[in-house]
Amino acid sequence: MKLERLVASGDDGKKLETVLKHGMMLSNSMIVRLKYRQGIYVNGEPVFTNYICRSGDLITLDLSVSEQPSSIPPEYGELKILYEDDFILAVSKPEGMLTHPSRTQFTGTLMGYVLGYLSKSGYTACHALNRLDRYTSGIVLFAKSAYAKALFAQATQNAQKEYIAVTYGNVAASSGTIDLPIRRLQSGNIRRVVSDDGAKAVTHYRLLDVVSHCGNDLSVLKLKPETGRTHQLRVHCLVIGHPIIGDQIYHTDNSKAFADMLGIQGQLLHAGKLQFMHPVTKNQIDIKCPPTRESMIRFMTSFPEA
Repeated sequence: MKLERLVASGDDGKKLETVLKHGMMLSNSMIVRLKYRQGIYVNGEPVFTNYICRSGDLITLDLSVSEQPSSIPPEYGELKILYEDDFILAVSKPEGMLTHPSRTQFTGTLMGYVLGYLSKSGYTACHALNRLDRYTSGIVLFAKSAYAKALFAQATQNAQKEYIAVTYGNVAASSGTIDLPIRRLQSGNIRRVVSDDGAKAVTHYRLLDVVSHCGNDLSVLKLKPETGRTHQLRVHCLVIGHPIIGDQIYHTDNSKAFADMLGIQGQLLHAGKLQFMHPVTKNQIDIKCPPTRESMIRFMTSFPEA
């Protein structure tokens, strides 16, 4: 991938390194890699970072030489693409699939399939900009390069996200906000708990529907996290007394018994919408991934529109 930019009049007389760092948002480590791998050109000629820029100069960066090839093997299979441009790729993750390899599973991950897809266009690495738990389905955004990862980090951190969840019991309020801090239960334990000494965590919810199944009331909620704490939505649903169906960590005796009766092994949670400002084009990016019957409520006969 090549990146080009004309030097503006305001950057006339500045060192190239300054323009790369502050004007093109490159990290120090990436500038060093580009410099020593001869990936920096001005007006078609290779230059060093102490070059003094002149207004109208054309800076060209060969980002491919700065990319560290991934150690994850590319895999090839079905991949549902939701959005793609020169910098990022948004795909739909099925429930049950890991976003990236773990110590116990190195293949069969979403990242492996994304690498396989991108390798056809010459890419050797990709970077997940958001991650979903194994049993959470929906939108996962990948950067196609280390440069794109740095460029989109702030944009995705400020992104607006929406999830759909099927929770146990009848949620009485049609909408509300859960503002309760969350922290790790203890070192080495993945479980999170609500605690006064935790990090601020805010979730807004809206009740979409209440359905009855096998004598149990279930509430379908739209969840909008204002913060991004680990397991935030799962913890917040539990603490208000309506755990997400199928959650193997955050459940009540009744919600677990119901999920076990139906053979549901993972939480019915789906990342359905992602909105953010594109840092390059300055356009609003609105990615949608409607939940499917198969991914969300395999035991119900219908699903309400969001």
